[in-house]
Amino acid sequence: MYGGSIAAILRRAPGTPAAAATVVDGYPMARAGHAGRALGYSLSASLVGGLVSAVVLLTVAPMLGRLVLNFGPVEIFAIAVLGITIIALAGLDRAGADVGRARPADRHDRHGPDDRHAALHLRQSQPVRRGRIHRRPDRSWCCR
Repeated sequence: MYGGSIAAILRRAPGTPAAAATVVDGYPMARAGHAGRALGYSLSASLVGGLVSAVVLLTVAPMLGRLVLNFGPVEIFAIAVLGITIIALAGLDRAGADVGRARPADRHDRHGPDDRHAALHLRQSQPVRRGRIHRRPDRSWCCR
């Protein structure tokens, strides 16, 4: 996650959401003339964090995989309820806005008008040119 830190340190504009906290420490260091040191710290922290997380993942994943294979429908349902409960409790100040994001992904897979923003979801086969949708004829049935 180092790439977003460069803009966060030098320009005070995080390139990725993960680099937002880098602005707090990195930009003042760059203003004080220590931009190279700030970039080095960011690179080192990113390297160490990536290596530690990779080692933990490689050691825990096989054990977790064996454990999950023993789960039945009841345990899977209990985990789903636990996840939704945690999301609801974490977002109490937003009056359930996060619970709406935890719904199944079928809302994002639909094509057509969006109820919330009155926007049009587009398929990849419908290129947008000058604000209009141009349909391409479906020629998947014939030889090219």
